[in-house]
Amino acid sequence: MRHLLPSRRLPALAVALATLAVTAKAQWHSQPYNSSQPVQATDWLVTHNTGAGIAVFSAIAQRWEILSPAGSIHQQVNDSLVITREGTNTLRGWSAWTNESATQTVANSYSFESGFNALTYAALNDSAPFTNGVLRAYSSLTNTWASKPLSQLATFSMVAGANVIAQKDGLNYHAYSPYTGQWTTLAVAQAGGNPISGSDFVAVDLRGSSGPFQYAAFSALRGTWTLSPVYPSTGAGAVLSTTANAFAIRTDT
Repeated sequence: MRHLLPSRRLPALAVALATLAVTAKAQWHSQPYNSSQPVQATDWLVTHNTGAGIAVFSAIAQRWEILSPAGSIHQQVNDSLVITREGTNTLRGWSAWTNESATQTVANSYSFESGFNALTYAALNDSAPFTNGVLRAYSSLTNTWASKPLSQLATFSMVAGANVIAQKDGLNYHAYSPYTGQWTTLAVAQAGGNPISGSDFVAVDLRGSSGPFQYAAFSALRGTWTLSPVYPSTGAGAVLSTTANAFAIRTDT
């Protein structure tokens, strides 16, 4: 974990902030502009590769910082975080909330599974040597990385919501909460269906081809899985995808 030092104030890129806190006045803070690189902005940050390094601006801290040295590249920019690659095997996650960063060592090959719709986290599948892959995630709420080795090669992509992401892994369901900064695993006796996600939850139909008429749900806010009752074999509707913070199923009793 690293606290960043303020960059020099030079006339070029400038950002004005409206009042974000009672005690903080709106201010301008500048950073050299590199015309060969884009300026990327989200709700809570601005970032730019100046050529001398990757600079980040936090709407909360109200100043530019040099996050990563020259030669680094942007890997992902989400609503409240930036992920950069420094050298060959180091990723750095930075949080616009805390204005802090943390690093994670990765293999040469990895793929990001989170998209621009992710608000508080970034997640990837790291092809670490002698493994079936390792899920890694960074949280802008906790400024930490968390990892979860897979028991078998991933057979389908993760499902992701604004503040949650999950992966079916054989008889395991791995879900990540940026609120807790942890992966939590639900182990089942028989393979169920593929998970679906809402903004802050994951849901799974555990029936599959021969499992119980039962459902599992993961709360990102709590970082825990919970199981429904086992319903009669004559009923149980499929879990349908939703973008809300709650979901419902129909069962016949």
